[in-house]
Order: sequence, then structure tokens, then C-alpha cells
Amino acid sequence: MGLSAAPARASHDLGGDLRYESLGNNRYRVTLRHFRDCSGIAAAASFTLNARVNGCAGAPDPLDRTATLVLEGQGIPGPQNCAVTSICGSPNPGNYEENNYVGTLTLPAAQWTLSVDQNVRGPLANIVGNTDMRFEATLDNRNGVANNSPNFGSLPINYVGWKLNSRVSIGAFDIDGDSLVFSSVAPLNSCGVAATYLPTPLANPLLVSSTPACVLMAAAGQPTAFSPAYPIATRLDTADSCPLLRATARPFAFNVATGGMTFNAGMYDPNGTRSTGDNRYAVAVQVQEYRRVGSGYRLIGTARREMMLTVVNCGPNVYPRFAATVQVAGQPAPQPATQAVAVRSGSSVSVTVSATDDNAGQVLALTANRQSVPGLSERASGPGALTVTFAPPATLPDGLYYVPVQADDNACPIKGFDTQTLVFRVYGSPLASRSRAQSAAAWAYPNPFGASVRFTLARPARPAAAVLVLDRLGRVVARLPVPPGPGPDASLTWTPDPALPAGLYLARFPDAPQAVRLLRQAP
Repeated sequence: MGLSAAPARASHDLGGDLRYESLGNNRYRVTLRHFRDCSGIAAAASFTLNARVNGCAGAPDPLDRTATLVLEGQGIPGPQNCAVTSICGSPNPGNYEENNYVGTLTLPAAQWTLSVDQNVRGPLANIVGNTDMRFEATLDNRNGVANNSPNFGSLPINYVGWKLNSRVSIGAFDIDGDSLVFSSVAPLNSCGVAATYLPTPLANPLLVSSTPACVLMAAAGQPTAFSPAYPIATRLDTADSCPLLRATARPFAFNVATGGMTFNAGMYDPNGTRSTGDNRYAVAVQVQEYRRVGSGYRLIGTARREMMLTVVNCGPNVYPRFAATVQVAGQPAPQPATQAVAVRSGSSVSVTVSATDDNAGQVLALTANRQSVPGLSERASGPGALTVTFAPPATLPDGLYYVPVQADDNACPIKGFDTQTLVFRVYGSPLASRSRAQSAAAWAYPNPFGASVRFTLARPARPAAAVLVLDRLGRVVARLPVPPGPGPDASLTWTPDPALPAGLYLARFPDAPQAVRLLRQAP
């Protein structure tokens, strides 16, 4: 299924997501994670962030503001195309690149809509292309709420195999322990304007052959237009016989608890190109954060990720598959992979996941994405096996936490994959009785870190002039001045001496029980 030729227009946007982190005192660090097509123009130097209190429908408000998000660090090439190992640019047009744009701003107590608008959405097979693209997040920080948006921990899957069962995990980690609800949504063209979906291959009868005459038509109730519930053309099953075949599309399954998607891509045009949009589908996922306030739950924020799925012909390669069960250390028998793994705050639990591949001679690489997941580590534990250990710090509130795990084969030029989301239920936090604004205070980013790390601690009852940073032996290696402020949290930045070795450090106020773990990586 293809689209007609479209006017010339830049088309390097593949997707991305917008997230924010509380720095205390209504200050927020906002990051746009942007995925661009290597065949497009070079990465932008910056983007403009808009923050509005009246959403899309309301008039401008004096509180409205803007900030500049500046490119931070080097671009990260997509790992799925194993024929491309370097950053975007000639001769690597077939890959994508991730870039991060960062800025800070103050957001007084209100209901905020944060957005970045772009005008470079290319042609697509499921929605009207050559339009603007909008990245968006919301925040309700009234009544002293301090919130951090969920961080989508999985990598964007750029390629999916034709006629292969694909499983994509979008799982987001929320450091505040809020209740998350995922949904498949329409991509946004602009504020309050969703993308327009195109007809599916089942919209019109399809002539299969003229001699003998044979026509393929949709069975009753089949999707004739793409939608959030059916965003990609799936494989068709037929019934009856010529001259009239009835087609039923295989389902696109979406898990509202984890954001996982399961489908079998059914349309592939070997002559499809980026300029026509054939084989390329835009998919968007939204996660809503609910926090318990009094006797009910309050929606305090949303985040969205938009991603591009490109259907490719994988030939004889088949995808690896995770086992349906995982082994939790200390348990006599495996448990279903979909079942939450309980872990007490301040202790740890180890979970071993395994995957297999039916292609002879292929080697699997298993990874757990650790972006902003405190206390998470991983180690290979045999062919096709990975042990994930989660040691939630005492500062992590009780709640459910999601960790995507991915298995990649080494087929070339496009690696096959499978994804699985581990769910951890943290309980028994000594901070459970504190307000959520306080319990979310003690955390660090990035962690592990290199040159510097930002972290927050709840201010103790007795004022202190400095925060102590200690090594594993309890020796003080730094004293950081405490910034002034009336809020309950203190936000600090530590840039250690380059000669200080890599390893684990603790930051805390003198004589205060609360501490944050800081893991420094080797240069």
C-alpha cells in the first residue's frame, strides 16, 4: 500500500518524546529525545519549548513561557541496522539517530502543557504525511506537587519484519511510583489536532486475478481505515473461495498496563521508498500518571512517544522469542513473565530471563535498558539468558516499576528482535508515609554518571550548611553548599575531581538518615 507523490519537503523526523524532571522549587529540566532519519538534513542545534497553562483551546496567559532546548552530547546511532555502525551521514542513509535536547525553566503551580512543534513529518502509509509533528507532555503541579514524567526506557524499534510476529515494549519507568495507564493514540500534527488516518488495504475490493476471476473483500467488521487501535497493516487470513474471498486482518494487540504492542505486519512493497511513504507507519503511545491524593487518584501528568515502524523483508530470518516464564532467585519454580516481581525497598531481587532463536548459528544479545532506573544492574548468565537485579533504594516510593528487556539476533543487515517488560512491585518503603512531593525528592540523574550528577535530597528538620558526599568506606570526599530556598527539597550538582576514582558514593545531610546513591563511571 503506497501513497501518491507529495510536494518536496524535509522529512527527517521519525519520532521522539518529551519528558521533564523536577529540580525543586518549581524548576524543571525538560528533555526532547528526538529520532531523525539519516537520509534527512543534519541534526538541529536547538528546539523551542512552549509551556502553556490553558492548553490548546484557551487564550494566551501571562504565565505562558518558552525555553530553548539545546543539543546535548553526541548523536546515538540506532542499533538495529547492523550494517551501519557510525553516526548519521554519508554513506549511512539507512539508519536513524537519537539526539537529546535539554533546557530548564520555572513552572509555577498550574496545569501545564509542554510542547515542541516541528514541520518535517514525511510521507507515511497510515496517516496523511507531509505535515507538522508535535511532541507533547502535560504537568499538573498545583498544591505543591513535585512530579517527574515517566521515562520511556525502550529503544524505538525502527524496523519490523514482514509476516513475522513482532512484539514491541514501550514500558516507561516512573521514579515517583505513580500509577501508569498506557494507550495507543493518534500522532499529533499540532496543538489539539490529531493526524488524519488513511484507508487500509481492506477499504476497497482487491482484484486478485482476472483469469479465473477472483476478488478479495473485507469480512464483516474489518478495519477499513487506520486508527490508534489499528495503526499498521497486519497479515490477512482468507476464507471462502474464488470468485469471492473474505479477508480478516490479524489483530493489533495493545497492553494498557505496559504499553506493549503485538502484531504481524502484513503489507510490504519491495519498491517502496521514503518519498512515497510505503512500508512506513507512525505509531504513538501516551502514558497517564495517576497519584493517590486523599481518598482518590489525581491525573498529574502525561507523556507521549511517537515512533516510526518500517516494514522490511527479513527473508529466511525469524525473530527470537523470550520464554513465557522467568526465574526469580530464591523461588523453587519459574513464574509467568507477565507477573509482577515483589521486592522490599532497601533489599534486592534477581530475575533471569531467557530467549531462543530458531535460526541455526545465530547469537542473541539480551539487554535491559537502564535509563533513569536506580538500583538496576544486569549480567549475562548463559547463552540467551540475562539476569536482571533490582535493588530499589529507600528513596523509591512504593509502586509498580517497568523495565523493558530486549533480545536481538545478529542477522544482517537488519537485526531481529523481541521485547519483554519486567514489572517490579516495590513495597515497604520507609518513606511510604511521607507526602509524595517529599518522597520523590531524593533521586539522581544521570545515574550512573560521568563528569557530573544532579541530585535532590529532602531538607532535614535541623538546617545544615553542607551536604556530605562519602565513598564506600564512609570517608567524606566532598562538602557541597546547600542552596537557599523555602521548599522541602535541596537540589545540588556534584562535579567530582577528575582524579576521584569510579565507584559508589553516598550523598546525605549530616546526621540525616536519607541518602542518595551516586554511581560514577570510569571515563
